[in-house]
Amino acid sequence: MNSASWLQEIGDLTREHRERRARTLSKRGELRKWELRSQLWSEVRVRDALRWYESRARGQRERVARVSECGAEVLQLTCTACRKMHERPTGCRVGILCVKCRGRIAQIKRAVFSRARAHVLLHASRRGLLFPLRPKGPFGEKFLTLTAPHILGDSIARRIERVLNAWPSFLKQMNTYFRERAIKSAEWFRVFEWTPGGDQLGHPHVHVWLFCPFLPRQLLREWWRLALASAGCQLKADDPLVVDIRKIVDADGGARELIKYLTKDITSDGHKLDARLYAEVYKALDGRRVTQASKGFMARAESEARRCECGTDLPLSVRRVRAEAATRSENHGQ
Repeated sequence: MNSASWLQEIGDLTREHRERRARTLSKRGELRKWELRSQLWSEVRVRDALRWYESRARGQRERVARVSECGAEVLQLTCTACRKMHERPTGCRVGILCVKCRGRIAQIKRAVFSRARAHVLLHASRRGLLFPLRPKGPFGEKFLTLTAPHILGDSIARRIERVLNAWPSFLKQMNTYFRERAIKSAEWFRVFEWTPGGDQLGHPHVHVWLFCPFLPRQLLREWWRLALASAGCQLKADDPLVVDIRKIVDADGGARELIKYLTKDITSDGHKLDARLYAEVYKALDGRRVTQASKGFMARAESEARRCECGTDLPLSVRRVRAEAATRSENHGQ
């Protein structure tokens, strides 16, 4: 099956789910509209506030079409100072269905993570948190992987929900541990990943970048066992549980391993995963957060201003055009 046919089948299989999500967004928008009117907002401001709901409802209904058209448009940013035109690629931003955007999103997330990490390490060094003989132990970077057992009779959605629902409990236990020991400078960045697994019902797991003092492996295992129990997965003391933590030695802080593809729709033999199975992945992850960070961590990734060669900040004047039109314009200019 080619990519276009596969995508169309995904669209057919998720149409009811997407329509239900769109109707929910529209209803929320209606409720918001009357709430704002009761607060005597002007109609202009009410319409502006409702655009968020309207655009997302429309996005649900048009999702497959937008993925099919991904790359058909570019953004043209015109510098208002020197009138030089800059082009930026624009995509559908539906990483779970679009391979091009999946790679682009992962690349952006790696760049943002790397800037935030560099900021954390710089300030930690200045404060002496990395000093090997620090009284309460030195801070360091760690790579943590949490997986859940595959239970007979599981569905794709159930496996995904188990891991995502267990994470808040694990995080609460870890934050309590830090708070009780007055560890105020710990940072973390969590990424959810889904791969087909041996039975193609999926192997969901969590990767976590940690910046903190030493954490006992046995304590992490106990936290994760209790977290899985809170998500409805009761395990016996001797049941296998994979909790892997290791020191990061990579110069990039493990960014490439931490943020890879988020979801993988290709089987081990290089073929597209059965559309019926991947449609279940889409529905289970739609609207769920696949990345999360400690409070304030991402704010440390100071965005680098995009500037024209003349020194003026971009974007200032922006328009969206079809890619072929932009190419013709460029060729004509030559």
